[in-house]
Amino acid sequence: MPCTVCGSEPATMNFGAICCSSCNMFFRRNEYFDFQNSKCRFSMMCNIQKYNRRTYRYCRLSKCFSVGMKQELFRSSRIHDTLLLSQRKEVIYPLNLLFNDSSTLSIKQWSLLSNIINTYDARYPIDNLKKSLEVEANLPVKMRMKLASTNYMNYVTLCYALLIQFLQGVSHFNIVSKGSRSILIERTMSNLGGLNGLFIVRELNLHINYEYITCTIETYGLTIIHEVVKLAHRIDQDGILFKLVLVVLSFSTCYNTIYTTDDDHNVTLQSNSSLNSMEIFSIQNIYVDVMFKFLLYRYGYDQAVLRFGSLIKTILDQNRCLEEARNIIPHTFMIKTVMEYANQIISSQISS
Repeated sequence: MPCTVCGSEPATMNFGAICCSSCNMFFRRNEYFDFQNSKCRFSMMCNIQKYNRRTYRYCRLSKCFSVGMKQELFRSSRIHDTLLLSQRKEVIYPLNLLFNDSSTLSIKQWSLLSNIINTYDARYPIDNLKKSLEVEANLPVKMRMKLASTNYMNYVTLCYALLIQFLQGVSHFNIVSKGSRSILIERTMSNLGGLNGLFIVRELNLHINYEYITCTIETYGLTIIHEVVKLAHRIDQDGILFKLVLVVLSFSTCYNTIYTTDDDHNVTLQSNSSLNSMEIFSIQNIYVDVMFKFLLYRYGYDQAVLRFGSLIKTILDQNRCLEEARNIIPHTFMIKTVMEYANQIISSQISS
């Protein structure tokens, strides 16, 4: 019989409900947990399973109560222990990431994470785009095809152009020099915009939209679009993690993993003198630290490693896919236009 809290087996009757030995001990250990003055960081949306039950303390205990576990069934001798515990002062122990300590993210790091989420959501009105696509879905087929042929390149451009505004909202991006910002955009924008495109395609379900797939095939070809559809299915479902990855990669001094011409190397060598690599590296470390702590907090150590490995594989495959798109004239022209737009924004910030 499975545990009514986390689903693992075997399970027996403990404290009024059927649960496994792990949840039985968890319920015992948290007899003194201040449940009334605590709250879930994810708005009570946690799905307690065997692999993540150590991560969500509040929601796990809440589920223990909801399935019928009762603290009244503890032995009466525990009352004396309760009195002793109430007289003790709270001790904050050193944090250890490997044990999924939910407090590893500092207040400052939570603020950085919150800023990233809110800035991205403000720049990319995905909910509004979804509503527009829902309206289109009710139109006749010919009308849908006409709108798709008109709008699909706008969606592609949107993935790149609004990325500049998103990075402007990241505090550390604005403290580096004008030259460093220009070089970072030059080196990362093509691949970063493509990765952002995968996320938006998945969020808007464009990878299963017949009209938009048909129109993009006419420009990018069947091979590239087939790869994009596969990558959109593979990309991590966690939107918060994805937004963090965008920021981490935006501070990469070398994002490209594939070079086909010597020109790419020449550009990199010529721009090295204007880039403070150590400064960029230290900023990137700040967000890498936030990303890993968030992964450990939300998924536990094993799942964090698996998700990170899968994400790296997706990014490498996306780089290879974009390399094939470099020979497509409309795509190359769009990238050039976005780059000019980005440099104009940076120049206007300096002059103002």
